[in-house]
Order: sequence, then C-alpha cells, then structure tokens
Amino acid sequence: MAASMKFCKQLLLLSRSLRQLSRCRKWETQFLLHGLKVQTRSFKLQGPLYHGGFEWEDPKSEDEVVNITYITRDGERIPVRGKVGDNVMYLAHRHNIEIEGACEASLACSTCHVYVKDEYYDKLPEPDEK
Repeated sequence: MAASMKFCKQLLLLSRSLRQLSRCRKWETQFLLHGLKVQTRSFKLQGPLYHGGFEWEDPKSEDEVVNITYITRDGERIPVRGKVGDNVMYLAHRHNIEIEGACEASLACSTCHVYVKDEYYDKLPEPDEK
C-alpha cells in the first residue's frame, strides 16, 4: 500500500512538472521543478570518424613500404602499397577495396581472412600480442 501511495505522489509531481514545462519557451536550460530535474541533451551531426591517423598515412620512406595484393571474390588482383604496421583491413578500406570486417578489426569475429603463401609464412616471426 505504501509503495502505491509513493508512486501516486511521484506521478502527481510529474504531471505538475510537465504542465509547467509545457509553458516554458527554452528547453535548452535545466529546470528543477518539485524535485524533478529535467535536462535535455544536445544532438550533433558530424562526418565519419576513422580509426586513428596511422592507418591513413602514406609511408614516409621506401624502407616502410610493403606491397600487398588483394584478390577479390571475382579473382581480380589489386596491388596496394602499404607500410609496415598497417592493418590489412583498414588498408583495404582506404583503397576502396570491399572487405567485410564485422567487428572492425577487434578480433572478435572471423569475417576477414588473410591467406599467406607458405614460402612467405615461414619467413614471418612468431606472433606476439603487441
């Protein structure tokens, strides 16, 4: 019974506050009405946010250049010059190559795959968690 009385009291305070708010002209300011604090949130639009600037930079020297060939589902070969440390999925997106990455390279899914020939795979160092 006490809970329903408290609910009715809160509902009454809310209805009074809403009536007073309907007469207000500026919703941007904060109001404190009968213990009810009402504030609005601003909504902003902006362009797309890209993951870090490193992926969008060109190699600074020829020593940093890594040649990558993307092969599409249709068999089309697309050569791309990347740099040491580039994320392969971000590099593809940078060059408008369609590659799916549902988790945006957070390693939470397995939608993007990289196939490396054995001759090159054997030259790679052991992976680490850097």
